[in-house]
Amino acid sequence: MSVIKHNVYWDGQVQSLGFVGQGLLGEQDKTVGVLVPGEYDFGVAKRKEMIWVISGHLTINGVKHGRGYQMPDSCTLQPGSAIHIVAEETSSYLCEYD
Repeated sequence: MSVIKHNVYWDGQVQSLGFVGQGLLGEQDKTVGVLVPGEYDFGVAKRKEMIWVISGHLTINGVKHGRGYQMPDSCTLQPGSAIHIVAEETSSYLCEYD
């Protein structure tokens, strides 16, 4: 049986559901979430993260030089990378953790 964890940040402007799901490397921790327009600092990645933009437009500055990503693009953040995200419109993502 899978457990779903609901995460709420910045007074509800960012919300995600955490779960364990099947990935390329077997079972992986994952989150799927939604961000309303704004700028968000999630601190530093504790482990490797692959972020898939499902809808909308996110700029993820934790990636070298910062880049804009649009669906179905993805980026990988290494442990110790800053996680700074700007949502230019309401956007959704899937994050897989190694």
